Amino acid sequence: MKLNLAKNQKYKNTMANTGDNSQVTEILKKDPQFENFRNYYFDVVGQNRSTLFNFFLENNDIFQSISKEDENALQASYMEYANRTFNWTMGSLAGVLFVDKVVMRYAFPNFRINSFRGVLWVAKYVGVPLLSYGLCKYYFCQDIEKTFQEAVEKYNFNFEDYNKAMDIFEVANKAGRLEELLNTGKNFDWSTIPEAAKTSTQNSPQ
Repeated sequence: MKLNLAKNQKYKNTMANTGDNSQVTEILKKDPQFENFRNYYFDVVGQNRSTLFNFFLENNDIFQSISKEDENALQASYMEYANRTFNWTMGSLAGVLFVDKVVMRYAFPNFRINSFRGVLWVAKYVGVPLLSYGLCKYYFCQDIEKTFQEAVEKYNFNFEDYNKAMDIFEVANKAGRLEELLNTGKNFDWSTIPEAAKTSTQNSPQ
């Protein structure tokens, strides 16, 4: 789940980039609004270790808390998952079309179901693909799930790691540059916020 505080209306007034460097002296003071968001967001991503790991994975270009090798392996696993579920879903839809438009039309030309035609159509063209997607996801992607769970166990991120990560976001937020940080990731120029550069390095999760 990608952090998107800059688009949250409740905190919109904290996002304006004024370009005023006088804010730097205030950078380490706690922002009550951000503290509220920090606690709320942990309720979202901290539901279990998997969702918390996703938070770090999706923001790894900022935190650099997951090795590049593991990040590439997880990205490859995700692409494999997407390909498998897509192929199963579209394959089942193609199969329904073939049976409906070819097999039934030529092998059983007089076969008709006159009742519940709308329900039958939904079952064939929506229900079957959804069923195929579910079968693939829960029974034929276990190796992919294992790869992900092994990474979750390896890094074992916790609430302390989350707070360190949010400290980095808060520094950028106080400077009015959180949206820039989210957009640029590791290319963000911390040197323009001297105190923030020191703080982000100290708080970066390991």
